[in-house]
Amino acid sequence: MTQDREDNHTVQDDTDEEEDEPLTLIEYADDKCLLEYDHEDHTECCPYPPHLLHQWIYDILPLEYPSYHIRHVRVQHYYSLSGKQVSLRFDNLFYMEHHLDPSQSFFIIEYCRPIRPRLTEPTLIHVKEIQTILSTMALSQDSPPEYREMVQRICDDTGLSSDACDLPLKVLYSYPITRRAHERLLMLHRGVTLWKYDSYAYNAWKDDSHYDRECDLPRHLRSLLRQCDNMGIIRDALEEEGIQAPPPLSEYIQPYEAIEEQLHFARDRIVIGLLDVA
Repeated sequence: MTQDREDNHTVQDDTDEEEDEPLTLIEYADDKCLLEYDHEDHTECCPYPPHLLHQWIYDILPLEYPSYHIRHVRVQHYYSLSGKQVSLRFDNLFYMEHHLDPSQSFFIIEYCRPIRPRLTEPTLIHVKEIQTILSTMALSQDSPPEYREMVQRICDDTGLSSDACDLPLKVLYSYPITRRAHERLLMLHRGVTLWKYDSYAYNAWKDDSHYDRECDLPRHLRSLLRQCDNMGIIRDALEEEGIQAPPPLSEYIQPYEAIEEQLHFARDRIVIGLLDVA
């Protein structure tokens, strides 16, 4: 999946790829996308009445996936094979069972909490942890009781055996999001090249509330930071002079290679949908 670094710097090729690639997400209404909001004014819990949210999920997912039967996996707590509870933050897990071809079945996490326009998406770490649990499940009398109870619940709700849950996993974001967050999720879903990552990092830095403040950098580097259009340029300049980026710039200067695995994991996993509640 990793492209050559030379290809990653080719702007025209990257743009053409975006234009030709079909949008495979749930139909997304731009008028429901918030221009901007202060996350401090929003709670971390689901903003929708649970009964409306569940009704919406069972209404909208069949439209996007007409060949699938939706099964709600009603697990409250997740455990590792050692019996240690895994701390995860998401709202629902569904098994999408294909009517005719079981090999096309998959799981989908529904995540209804505020997200911020970061460079990466921390919720994908939870998605990966859940996939690890599902892909390594095994019923054994030697397993801790909490783990056996979790596995049995997943098997009962999906109709699968414990060794048949190693399936693809997607994540559905259903909380109202800003346009910037929407664009970032689409970027993660389509795949992030090195050039696209550094370009997004720079634009995200420009949108940071600290952008117009003076950075603790030499004048020529401050000037370069304002004139360039790609975070890779300022990263190379800092490395060449042996200078460490001060916060909050340091949050945007992380090299592509440091999070390449997470970016690859995100590709083709993201679904976006919003509940229209008047």
